[in-house]
Amino acid sequence: MKKTLLFTFVLSLVYFSVSSSNRKSTKTKTEKYSFSAITNQFTPSSIEVFKYNIGIFDLYKSTQTETDSVPESLTQFQYNGNIATGTTSNWENNKWNEQIKFTSYLKDETRIDSIIVFSYDSINQAWKPQTKYLYLFEGDLSSKDQIYMADSITGSWGLYMETVYSHNSSGYLTGELTNVYYPELDQWIAMLKDDYYVSASGITDSMISYIWNPSIETWMPGNKIEYFFNNDGTPDYDIDYDWGYISSAWNKSSKSTYLSNESGYIYFEEDLFWDEAASDWAPSRTYATIYSNETKPLVEENREWIPGSGAYIVEEKSFYSYDTPQSAVANFMENNLYVFPNPAEDFITVKINQPQNANIQFFDLKGKMIFQQNLNSETSIISVAQLKQGNYLTKITNNRKTHSQVLIIK
Repeated sequence: MKKTLLFTFVLSLVYFSVSSSNRKSTKTKTEKYSFSAITNQFTPSSIEVFKYNIGIFDLYKSTQTETDSVPESLTQFQYNGNIATGTTSNWENNKWNEQIKFTSYLKDETRIDSIIVFSYDSINQAWKPQTKYLYLFEGDLSSKDQIYMADSITGSWGLYMETVYSHNSSGYLTGELTNVYYPELDQWIAMLKDDYYVSASGITDSMISYIWNPSIETWMPGNKIEYFFNNDGTPDYDIDYDWGYISSAWNKSSKSTYLSNESGYIYFEEDLFWDEAASDWAPSRTYATIYSNETKPLVEENREWIPGSGAYIVEEKSFYSYDTPQSAVANFMENNLYVFPNPAEDFITVKINQPQNANIQFFDLKGKMIFQQNLNSETSIISVAQLKQGNYLTKITNNRKTHSQVLIIK
C-alpha cells in the first residue's frame, strides 16, 4: 500500500509543479555523482531531467556509464482540466517503448480521486486495464484507499485491497488498517495495522506496526518507532525497535538524528544501528543537504561508514537545478574544486583552477561560521587542527561561484 501512496504523492507533486505560478522554484534537473577514492573525484552516475510546458510534464531518467549517458525511462504527463493522462516508457532497442499508461482524475488542487493504470499486452498488441486506485474522503480527511485489479480475460474490476484510516476528534491520523480480499473465500483478511500515538498538539510521538497472524487470530507486533522533537518542533531523533518474539520485548534496531535550519528543513541526518555486542549505537550513514535561501536543496551528499577505518566515506553527491541561470553542478564541474583528505585531522588541501578572489569558509552544523581564509594559489594547505571532532560545512567561493561540501574532522 505504501507504493500506492507514493504514486499518489508523485502525481500530486507534478500537478502542483505545473500549475504553480512560481516558476522560479521549479526543479529542472537532478544529477547524481559517485565518488572515487582512487581519483579523489566525482564521476557521473545518473541524471533526471524535468521538462515543463503549459499542461505538460516530462521526466527523463538516464544512467551514466564510463563513456556515455544511457536512456533509462521516460514519464510524460498531460493535463486537461482535472484529468491527467500519462505514459511511462523504457529505452529498448534504441527506441522508447511504452510500458504503462495511466489516467488520473483530480478531485481538486490538493486531492486525487482515482488513478487507472493500463499495461501493454505485447502478444495481442493492445492496452489492457491493470489496476485502479480509488481514494475516498470524509470531508477533508482520507477515509479509505482501495485497489482494484482487472480480470485478465474480461477486463472487469475486482476489489483487491483497501486501507482504512482513523482520526481523532482533532483530525489527526491515529491508525491505518490494511485488508486483502480473497475471492475464493469471499471474505476480507486483515493484513497490516499501524497505530499512531499523537500528542494534543498533533505531533506523532510514536508508531507501532502489527502483522496479523491468522493461525492464532491475533495481531503480532512487528516494528515500533519513537519520535523526539526539539522545542521549536523540528525533529531531534527517531529510534526504531523490532519486536523480539523470544524475549517478548522491544529490541533497539536503528536511530536517526537530525539537524534543521531556521526554516525547519533538515540539512543533516546521521543513521546509526544498535550494536548488541558493544551495547551502544554504531555509525552507519550520513546525509547532508546544502540549501539555497534555506528552502531549496542544491546539493546532497551521502556518506557511508567504513568499519575499521573510523571514518565516513563519500558515496554519492546529488546536484539539483532549478529555473535559474546558473546550475549548481556547473559551478562544481567548471571550477574543478577538490578538498582532501576527508575526513581530515590536522590539515586539508584545497585545489582550485581559478583562485582569483577565492576564499573558503567553515560553518558548524548550526550554520555559524567558524573561520574563513583566502585562497591565493591553485593549491592551498589549510590547518584545521583548531577544529573539534565532528562534521562541518565548507563553502568555497571564487568569481561569484560557490562549491559546498561536508568536511569531517576526526
